[in-house]
Amino acid sequence: MNMLADNYVDIFTYLRMYEPHALKSLKKLEQSSSSDVDPL
Repeated sequence: MNMLADNYVDIFTYLRMYEPHALKSLKKLEQSSSSDVDPL
């Protein structure tokens, strides 16, 4: 149980550190893909 809690905290802090970067790259991906492969 304690090990699981430690892993959860590690994952949570990792996500908090990584989330803004992931959101930025996601927005870039959406922009490039929508301009490249927009069927409409």
